[in-house]
Amino acid sequence: MLTVECISDGPEVAICFDDAGLALLIEKLLRLQAAGRDGHDHMFTPSWAGDDLAETPLGVDTTLINSVRLVYRAAPWSALGARLKKGTP
Repeated sequence: MLTVECISDGPEVAICFDDAGLALLIEKLLRLQAAGRDGHDHMFTPSWAGDDLAETPLGVDTTLINSVRLVYRAAPWSALGARLKKGTP
């Protein structure tokens, strides 16, 4: 099980998982890294046509997030910032 929940009293996100959810998250992150280039992957709850995220919130006073986009940048953030300043994405 893996959920992403917004904490209601501030701009904070909780990522809640068990062993299976942790394995799924690691698999997705490693797959992005192994591609060796910028990329992204999506995770959705069943009501958003997915099966990566559970729909039962685990936190108290939280709002369930139905869609998560994992974004990988192959270049270090410092190099990415320099490229953006030059106008090159």
